[in-house]
Amino acid sequence: MSYQAVVRNSTNNLVVSQAVGMQISILQTSASGTAVYVETHSPTTNANGLFSVQIGSGTLVSGSISGI
Repeated sequence: MSYQAVVRNSTNNLVVSQAVGMQISILQTSASGTAVYVETHSPTTNANGLFSVQIGSGTLVSGSISGI
């Protein structure tokens, strides 16, 4: 599954051409549910602050994507 986002800093400025760290968690049942899958990514933003990642291809922290 593809995921894209634009990254902004605390003053709402774009984070341009920089590596960012992120964690993706898939939660069971609700937004406060148990994490059934967790992975991390370290993408680099482009000139517009945009990055793209493939959920399921990051560094596994816990769980199994095939079990979802």
